Amino acid sequence: MRNMIVLSSLLFSSGVMADTVSIGIQYGLPSGFSSQSGCQNPNGYVGCVRIPAGKTIRQCTGTVTIKVPNVELLQHIVCGVPGRTETIWQAEFLGPGTIPIVTPVLPLDNLLTGPNSCWTEHQAINTGSSTPDGGGFEVQAICATN
Repeated sequence: MRNMIVLSSLLFSSGVMADTVSIGIQYGLPSGFSSQSGCQNPNGYVGCVRIPAGKTIRQCTGTVTIKVPNVELLQHIVCGVPGRTETIWQAEFLGPGTIPIVTPVLPLDNLLTGPNSCWTEHQAINTGSSTPDGGGFEVQAICATN
């Protein structure tokens, strides 16, 4: 409940009275290098969301959690269309652990406006054992639109 109050405060502190879109995805990680890019929703997860027509992404908050040790992760949230994108958030860190996703209030930009999409992309190096689907890391984000 406390996290929801903080999240609501962040989303609405900028005067953004908004609808939201959510990203929620978990990944397994093979041993060695792996990556994922583009608008994909594997295994029933939501790694890509379409921005409602006429709405613009204004701010995103959430978390990225690496669930296992020996993983280095470069994580992005990207919006736009294939071939024309804008990275609105990125971080690189070592797991296990959780880091926050907090974008600034984003400028009005055609790449952030519906019916374009936003999605997660990553590159990872896992020097440990392979993990099952959903066992490597997860991304949870909510983005306000107006």
